[in-house]
Amino acid sequence: LAGQFEKADAQIGEMLGHVRSDLEKTDLLSLRMTLYASQGRFSDGVADGRAGLKLLGIDLPEGSQACMGALMAEVASIGQILAGISIQSLVDAPLLTDKVQQSALRLLMGITPRAFQVEPTLFALVVAKQVLISLTHGNANASAFAYVTYGLILAGSFGQYAAAIELGRLALQLVEKLGAIEVACKVNSAYAFFAPYGEPLRQSIAACARAQQIGLETGDLYYASMAFIYLPLAMLRLGDPLESVLEEVVRGLSAMKRTKDETAIQAITLMQAVIACLQGQTTGPTSLDSRTFSETDWLARVEALKIAGIKCLFYCFKSLLFTLHENSAQALAMAAEAESNQATATGLHYATDVPFLSALALAREHDSAAADKQPALRESIERNLAIMTKLKEGAPANEEHRHALICAELARVSDHFEQAQGHYEKAITTARENGFPHHEALAKKKKIFVIMVE
Repeated sequence: LAGQFEKADAQIGEMLGHVRSDLEKTDLLSLRMTLYASQGRFSDGVADGRAGLKLLGIDLPEGSQACMGALMAEVASIGQILAGISIQSLVDAPLLTDKVQQSALRLLMGITPRAFQVEPTLFALVVAKQVLISLTHGNANASAFAYVTYGLILAGSFGQYAAAIELGRLALQLVEKLGAIEVACKVNSAYAFFAPYGEPLRQSIAACARAQQIGLETGDLYYASMAFIYLPLAMLRLGDPLESVLEEVVRGLSAMKRTKDETAIQAITLMQAVIACLQGQTTGPTSLDSRTFSETDWLARVEALKIAGIKCLFYCFKSLLFTLHENSAQALAMAAEAESNQATATGLHYATDVPFLSALALAREHDSAAADKQPALRESIERNLAIMTKLKEGAPANEEHRHALICAELARVSDHFEQAQGHYEKAITTARENGFPHHEALAKKKKIFVIMVE
């Protein structure tokens, strides 16, 4: 809690040499995993989790293929159980009393954020195992985390947005019912990651604020740090005034002096550079480089720390900047990089920016493409639009205006100008109604371009 990580690590190591029971060892390994997460030592955390689970008779498979096979079996079992009950009814399920299963649940919970950064398939597997333990043995405090994180997977990997939101709300109810303060930060933070798949994006800001406060009070520094990322990120994606977003960024960097979380430090520093670029304080309108930030150094640092999840965010920002300055080739290249890193951002709502940015860049590229290349570009726009159609069904308040804007762009490049005008107007109106002023401005700019062409 005091940020003396090396001293804490040494003391845990010493205690591991003295404890006698396997359950005591697993408790210490769980504690050390939390320590390693704040230091960005995700592989070490996963290794400790594996070792602890082995003491309890649980061997996690090695390698993506083996993990995927085990994951599909767990998902099938979960599906069979949930098919016969309502998710809401799980709030009244019996309590978990088996001490071995309780310890396993804590260890699996500890592995989860570490695996998310380094082994995405293992991440999904350990989450599914937590859910299955909770469904078959009863609820514990850690079950709230299991359900909310499974919701993240359902939203990001399976497109089951309604079920994901139900699981998230169940998790919040369990925290309240069980008085599960030790997982309250985790649950609020994780829910904020994916809640915009089914709720207005602005609502996630409140969940982030709760997670920040609870995490700093209880010492859950890793998930508090994640909330310090997603609150200003949500504000940026909503088009809030840059001065307000920058205040949250500065507040986050101040909090990182205590948490020392490398993932959050790099993500918040990235947002600070993006704001500087939008305010004209970098070396160019599409560059994040300045006296205090280097794109090359930032990417190297992220690579060295093995925190690939925020690379997707970096390339989304770069694609947006190139889009704003009409460089469609670079916007498309950056969107492709974001897409190639999208698996590392599974369930995180900002990943939904990828099809939107890709479609915008493809439409602009279509304008200067040779006639024989244009059909393929239109097909690519249609593929991205299909993804956005499903997203709109889950959260119309967040997606209706973006969907309408891409419909307009597709109609425009197909020479259906009257149809395009209608879609642009819908994009402008719904962006204004749902609180996305930057997208309203973008839609107006695109509509004016069509009028000029006509």
